[in-house]
Amino acid sequence: MPLFSVVIPTYNREDYVGATLDSLLAQECGDWELILVDDGSTDGTLSLLQEFAAQRPERVRVLQQDHRGCAAARNYGAREANGEYLAFLDSDDLWFPWTLRVLADQIEQNDRPAMVAITLHNFSDESEVALVQESPVHAEAGDDFLRDAMRMGFALGVAHTVCRREAYLKVGGCPEINVNGTDSDVLLRMGVEPGFVRVHEPPLLAYRKHDGSVTVNPVKGHGGMQMLMQNEREGAYPGGPERKWQRIEQILIRVRAVSVRCVNAGRSDLAWSLYRSAFWWNLRMGRLRYLTAFPLLPLRAWLGVPFEGYAPKKS
Repeated sequence: MPLFSVVIPTYNREDYVGATLDSLLAQECGDWELILVDDGSTDGTLSLLQEFAAQRPERVRVLQQDHRGCAAARNYGAREANGEYLAFLDSDDLWFPWTLRVLADQIEQNDRPAMVAITLHNFSDESEVALVQESPVHAEAGDDFLRDAMRMGFALGVAHTVCRREAYLKVGGCPEINVNGTDSDVLLRMGVEPGFVRVHEPPLLAYRKHDGSVTVNPVKGHGGMQMLMQNEREGAYPGGPERKWQRIEQILIRVRAVSVRCVNAGRSDLAWSLYRSAFWWNLRMGRLRYLTAFPLLPLRAWLGVPFEGYAPKKS
């Protein structure tokens, strides 16, 4: 059984996925299998994946499904995986050569935790990635995601962690609905699984910023944040009343970031919807700066002055 099952879901990414695959082949740790899940691509992506897999049949598989979204593709790959840990990699992002080696060391040194969270390096041009140097490892270990992730400055999704496959499957994986935030939902569902590690240095993922990224879609972002809030109100997440505000803190940092993105994308209606839905939680958490500054954001956007002050930390 390999240590890592690398799962790459993809849809119409023929311009990017080749570089993603090259970054996997460059890994200094070879204890992995690769599962490529094509989500009904209509360009040349599937042919590219099949050609890549045919050259490496002993460790690479290609799965196909109708276009059902990234969450369904991740779940499909997870169900077919054999590795101890799932390492999700989006098909427009890159790993550094040291990524899996550092993760494997942290897994071994920290008694095989449920999750290991990574640090991102944002880039727009691939030439920028080659300039990044490996730095000495700085990592923190904690009890679980809910208790320790915010303290360690981590508020991203499952695509920015490696997680134990059995834990991911135990909670049912990502909800298969067409919104953003399903990868945050599954982390909340795994929130009390024992063991959480955050790698602060070196960066382990090169995150590509481009207009085609699904994270910039305000409608999907709004839908995902409403999903997280509704699930919390319905008691869908573990930890009981004593962990309530740990869960809400994780949800709110995402809601605040998405509300700002909605304003900057010209969808103030969606932003106000999130503001109202989360108002009392933000007030209870003392987020007065956000509550008082937010009403001015549509004016800033109208004046062409975007605001990014409430985005989750990416490093």
